[in-house]
Amino acid sequence: MDPNKENLIRIERHLSTDISSGNRSVRNVLERYKVARIGFGLLACFGVSLIMSDGVLTPAQSVLGAVQGHSNYL
Repeated sequence: MDPNKENLIRIERHLSTDISSGNRSVRNVLERYKVARIGFGLLACFGVSLIMSDGVLTPAQSVLGAVQGHSNYL
């Protein structure tokens, strides 16, 4: 086996008969309705933006708190 191809990701589509009925209905809705795909994409973008803003704001707030706490002792 080629070691370069061993670590490649294989994306496979599962047959509708292989997945549960709840997941099958979600797949059908996302495949049928463009509005559902767009809404899901917007929801995903919103979630990613929340995670990224948390990663930016938390350290900044921590630094500001440390600077404000230190200025009381001067």
